[in-house]
Amino acid sequence: MQKYSTNKVQIDCNICNFLARDIEDIKKIETDGCCVECYRNFRFIYGKAWASGKRPSLEEARDKMLIIIERGKNG
Repeated sequence: MQKYSTNKVQIDCNICNFLARDIEDIKKIETDGCCVECYRNFRFIYGKAWASGKRPSLEEARDKMLIIIERGKNG
């Protein structure tokens, strides 16, 4: 009989709330709680405050992201 792993993996970023794009994002979410882009955008800007747990707001994170989000008429 084949055994299946029951370990759950988080696949969304705690900062921007977007789903992981690739395995690198999943690894970064696992180690640092955020995707690669949020880590690169904010880790070094926040410096010691990052180590103390300070994180950007959702709005701040999404404003800095290099993606375009188009919302429909309902949202």
